[in-house]
Amino acid sequence: MKFTKLLASALWAAFSIQASAQLTTNVCGTNGLSALQEVHLDLSQFDTNGDGTISSNELAAAAVEISQGLQTNLFARFDANSDGVITSEEILAVTEGAAEVWVTNLLSRLDVNKDGSLSAAELRRGGRRLGHGGLASYDTNSDGVLTSDELIAAATGQATNQQANVLARYDTDSDGTITLAEAFAVNETVANGEIAEVLARLDTNDDGEISSAELAAAHRAHRGPGWR
Repeated sequence: MKFTKLLASALWAAFSIQASAQLTTNVCGTNGLSALQEVHLDLSQFDTNGDGTISSNELAAAAVEISQGLQTNLFARFDANSDGVITSEEILAVTEGAAEVWVTNLLSRLDVNKDGSLSAAELRRGGRRLGHGGLASYDTNSDGVLTSDELIAAATGQATNQQANVLARYDTDSDGTITLAEAFAVNETVANGEIAEVLARLDTNDDGEISSAELAAAHRAHRGPGWR
Protein backbone atom coordinates (compact mmCIF):
# COMPACT_ATOMS: atom_id res chain seq x y z
CA MET A 1 0.00 0.00 0.00
CA LYS A 2 1.30 3.44 -0.88
CA PHE A 3 0.94 6.17 1.71
CA THR A 4 0.94 9.92 1.30
CA LYS A 5 4.12 11.88 1.74
CA LEU A 6 2.43 13.60 4.68
CA LEU A 7 1.81 10.31 6.46
CA ALA A 8 5.25 8.98 5.73
CA SER A 9 7.02 12.15 6.85
CA ALA A 10 4.91 12.44 10.00
CA LEU A 11 5.56 8.89 11.01
CA TRP A 12 9.27 8.92 10.23
CA ALA A 13 9.72 12.22 12.03
CA ALA A 14 7.94 10.82 15.05
CA PHE A 15 9.77 7.52 15.13
CA SER A 16 13.38 8.46 14.22
CA ILE A 17 14.46 4.88 14.69
CA GLN A 18 15.69 3.71 11.31
CA ALA A 19 19.37 3.19 11.82
CA SER A 20 20.40 4.21 8.36
CA ALA A 21 18.40 7.43 8.50
CA GLN A 22 19.70 8.30 11.95
CA LEU A 23 23.23 7.49 10.91
CA THR A 24 22.87 9.83 7.96
CA THR A 25 21.80 12.57 10.35
CA ASN A 26 24.79 11.89 12.59
CA VAL A 27 27.57 11.56 10.04
CA CYS A 28 26.33 12.97 6.74
CA GLY A 29 26.19 16.47 5.41
CA THR A 30 23.22 18.11 3.74
CA ASN A 31 24.45 17.28 0.24
CA GLY A 32 24.35 13.54 0.91
CA LEU A 33 28.11 13.05 1.07
CA SER A 34 29.67 11.40 4.07
CA ALA A 35 30.49 13.82 6.86
CA LEU A 36 34.16 12.99 6.45
CA GLN A 37 33.96 14.62 3.02
CA GLU A 38 32.39 17.81 4.28
CA VAL A 39 34.63 20.89 4.17
CA HIS A 40 33.40 22.12 7.53
CA LEU A 41 33.97 18.87 9.36
CA ASP A 42 35.78 19.31 12.64
CA LEU A 43 38.41 16.60 12.39
CA SER A 44 38.78 16.53 16.15
CA GLN A 45 35.53 14.59 16.50
CA PHE A 46 37.30 11.60 14.94
CA ASP A 47 40.97 12.47 15.31
CA THR A 48 40.97 11.99 19.05
CA ASN A 49 44.74 12.16 19.51
CA GLY A 50 45.06 15.27 17.32
CA ASP A 51 47.79 13.90 15.04
CA GLY A 52 46.01 14.88 11.82
CA THR A 53 45.20 11.30 10.83
CA ILE A 54 41.99 9.40 11.48
CA SER A 55 43.36 5.98 12.34
CA SER A 56 41.61 2.64 12.09
CA ASN A 57 41.31 2.60 15.89
CA GLU A 58 39.72 6.03 15.88
CA LEU A 59 37.30 4.96 13.15
CA ALA A 60 36.40 1.86 15.17
CA ALA A 61 35.81 4.03 18.22
CA ALA A 62 33.60 6.33 16.12
CA ALA A 63 31.54 3.32 15.04
CA VAL A 64 31.01 2.32 18.66
CA GLU A 65 30.05 5.87 19.64
CA ILE A 66 27.56 6.13 16.77
CA SER A 67 26.09 2.73 17.62
CA GLN A 68 25.63 3.66 21.25
CA GLY A 69 23.98 6.93 20.27
CA LEU A 70 21.54 5.17 17.98
CA GLN A 71 20.82 2.63 20.69
CA THR A 72 20.12 5.41 23.20
CA ASN A 73 17.75 7.16 20.78
CA LEU A 74 15.88 3.94 20.02
CA PHE A 75 15.31 3.07 23.67
CA ALA A 76 14.41 6.62 24.61
CA ARG A 77 11.67 6.47 22.01
CA PHE A 78 10.26 3.02 22.57
CA ASP A 79 11.28 1.63 25.99
CA ALA A 80 8.39 3.16 27.92
CA ASN A 81 9.14 1.47 31.23
CA SER A 82 12.94 1.89 30.91
CA ASP A 83 13.64 -1.76 31.67
CA GLY A 84 16.20 -2.16 28.89
CA VAL A 85 13.88 -4.25 26.70
CA ILE A 86 11.55 -2.94 23.99
CA THR A 87 8.42 -5.04 23.58
CA SER A 88 6.19 -5.22 20.52
CA GLU A 89 3.45 -3.60 22.60
CA GLU A 90 5.68 -0.63 23.43
CA ILE A 91 6.52 -0.17 19.77
CA LEU A 92 2.86 -0.30 18.74
CA ALA A 93 1.92 2.26 21.37
CA VAL A 94 4.36 4.73 19.83
CA THR A 95 3.41 4.05 16.23
CA GLU A 96 -0.30 4.22 17.00
CA GLY A 97 0.23 7.51 18.80
CA ALA A 98 1.97 8.95 15.77
CA ALA A 99 -0.78 7.66 13.50
CA GLU A 100 -3.42 9.29 15.66
CA VAL A 101 -1.58 12.60 15.50
CA TRP A 102 -1.47 12.32 11.70
CA VAL A 103 -5.23 11.81 11.45
CA THR A 104 -5.93 14.68 13.86
CA ASN A 105 -3.61 17.07 12.00
CA LEU A 106 -4.98 16.10 8.59
CA LEU A 107 -8.56 16.67 9.67
CA SER A 108 -7.61 19.91 11.41
CA ARG A 109 -6.12 21.30 8.20
CA LEU A 110 -8.60 20.02 5.63
CA ASP A 111 -11.93 19.27 7.33
CA VAL A 112 -13.54 22.67 6.80
CA ASN A 113 -17.03 21.74 8.01
CA LYS A 114 -15.63 19.74 10.96
CA ASP A 115 -17.73 16.64 10.26
CA GLY A 116 -14.83 14.27 10.76
CA SER A 117 -14.62 13.37 7.06
CA LEU A 118 -12.83 14.77 4.03
CA SER A 119 -15.00 15.38 0.99
CA ALA A 120 -13.68 15.64 -2.55
CA ALA A 121 -14.19 19.41 -2.35
CA GLU A 122 -12.24 19.68 0.90
CA LEU A 123 -9.43 17.60 -0.54
CA ARG A 124 -9.29 19.75 -3.68
CA ARG A 125 -9.30 22.90 -1.56
CA GLY A 126 -6.40 21.50 0.43
CA GLY A 127 -4.44 20.66 -2.71
CA ARG A 128 -5.02 16.91 -2.36
CA ARG A 129 -7.02 14.71 -4.69
CA LEU A 130 -8.19 11.16 -4.54
CA GLY A 131 -6.11 9.19 -6.97
CA HIS A 132 -2.90 11.08 -6.20
CA GLY A 133 -0.39 10.61 -3.43
CA GLY A 134 -1.95 7.37 -2.23
CA LEU A 135 -5.14 8.97 -0.84
CA ALA A 136 -7.35 6.86 -3.11
CA SER A 137 -6.23 3.73 -1.29
CA TYR A 138 -7.83 5.06 1.89
CA ASP A 139 -11.24 5.48 0.27
CA THR A 140 -12.15 1.84 0.73
CA ASN A 141 -15.76 2.19 -0.45
CA SER A 142 -14.78 4.44 -3.40
CA ASP A 143 -17.44 7.04 -2.60
CA GLY A 144 -15.09 10.00 -3.01
CA VAL A 145 -15.11 10.79 0.71
CA LEU A 146 -12.50 9.93 3.27
CA THR A 147 -14.33 9.26 6.49
CA SER A 148 -12.66 9.35 9.89
CA ASP A 149 -13.05 5.58 10.06
CA GLU A 150 -11.21 5.18 6.76
CA LEU A 151 -8.44 7.52 7.86
CA ILE A 152 -8.08 5.76 11.20
CA ALA A 153 -7.99 2.38 9.46
CA ALA A 154 -5.26 3.62 7.12
CA ALA A 155 -3.22 5.10 9.95
CA THR A 156 -3.66 1.98 12.07
CA GLY A 157 -2.43 -0.15 9.20
CA GLN A 158 0.61 2.04 8.82
CA ALA A 159 1.26 1.88 12.56
CA THR A 160 1.19 -1.90 12.43
CA ASN A 161 3.50 -1.90 9.41
CA GLN A 162 5.95 0.37 11.20
CA GLN A 163 5.87 -1.86 14.26
CA ALA A 164 6.73 -4.80 12.02
CA ASN A 165 9.54 -2.81 10.39
CA VAL A 166 11.13 -1.96 13.73
CA LEU A 167 10.98 -5.57 14.87
CA ALA A 168 12.28 -6.85 11.54
CA ARG A 169 15.31 -4.57 11.82
CA TYR A 170 16.22 -5.01 15.47
CA ASP A 171 14.59 -8.18 16.82
CA THR A 172 17.27 -10.47 15.48
CA ASP A 173 16.18 -13.52 17.48
CA SER A 174 12.50 -13.01 16.51
CA ASP A 175 11.18 -13.28 20.06
CA GLY A 176 9.04 -10.15 19.81
CA THR A 177 11.36 -7.97 21.90
CA ILE A 178 14.46 -5.86 21.29
CA THR A 179 17.30 -6.00 23.78
CA LEU A 180 20.11 -3.50 24.22
CA ALA A 181 22.53 -6.03 22.77
CA GLU A 182 20.40 -6.57 19.67
CA ALA A 183 20.03 -2.86 19.02
CA PHE A 184 23.74 -2.21 19.47
CA ALA A 185 24.75 -5.08 17.16
CA VAL A 186 22.42 -3.92 14.37
CA ASN A 187 23.54 -0.31 14.65
CA GLU A 188 27.20 -1.31 14.78
CA THR A 189 26.79 -3.20 11.52
CA VAL A 190 25.29 -0.12 9.89
CA ALA A 191 27.99 2.17 11.31
CA ASN A 192 30.78 -0.12 10.18
CA GLY A 193 29.28 -0.25 6.71
CA GLU A 194 29.22 3.55 6.55
CA ILE A 195 32.80 3.77 7.71
CA ALA A 196 33.84 1.17 5.13
CA GLU A 197 32.24 3.34 2.47
CA VAL A 198 34.09 6.38 3.76
CA LEU A 199 37.38 4.51 3.59
CA ALA A 200 36.62 3.28 0.07
CA ARG A 201 36.15 6.88 -1.05
CA LEU A 202 38.88 8.66 0.87
CA ASP A 203 41.59 6.16 1.80
CA THR A 204 43.44 6.36 -1.49
CA ASN A 205 46.50 4.39 -0.32
CA ASP A 206 44.37 1.66 1.28
CA ASP A 207 46.15 1.77 4.64
CA GLY A 208 42.92 1.77 6.64
CA GLU A 209 43.39 5.36 7.78
CA ILE A 210 42.47 8.82 6.51
CA SER A 211 45.26 11.33 6.52
CA SER A 212 44.84 15.08 6.40
CA ALA A 213 46.25 14.98 2.85
CA GLU A 214 43.63 12.46 1.75
CA LEU A 215 40.87 14.50 3.33
CA ALA A 216 42.14 17.68 1.67
CA ALA A 217 42.28 15.90 -1.68
CA ALA A 218 38.68 14.82 -1.28
CA HIS A 219 37.67 18.37 -0.44
CA ARG A 220 39.41 19.70 -3.56
CA ALA A 221 37.76 17.08 -5.74
CA HIS A 222 34.37 17.94 -4.31
CA ARG A 223 34.80 21.70 -4.57
CA GLY A 224 36.47 21.69 -7.96
CA PRO A 225 39.92 22.73 -9.24
CA GLY A 226 39.54 26.32 -8.10
CA TRP A 227 38.90 25.43 -4.45
CA ARG A 228 41.61 26.00 -1.86
